[in-house]
Amino acid sequence: MARKKIREYDSKRLFNHHLKRLSGIELHIRSAQITESTDISELAASEPWLSSEKLVVKPNMLFESAARVGWWGSISI
Repeated sequence: MARKKIREYDSKRLFNHHLKRLSGIELHIRSAQITESTDISELAASEPWLSSEKLVVKPNMLFESAARVGWWGSISI
């Protein structure tokens, strides 16, 4: 069986898209991917929920690796 590693951000986005397409169920998953070139101020302006909700920060790992390592934390902007 073919396997392609994907990031958790992408897996949640794909899961939500196909769940809505196939069953009509839409999960209200809010996520943002931040890289070294991301301007945090600009991102917070375009996504207002980032400034008003509790956030979970996860390292940039592939979906399978993040669960194994257990690196989870929270941060407020």
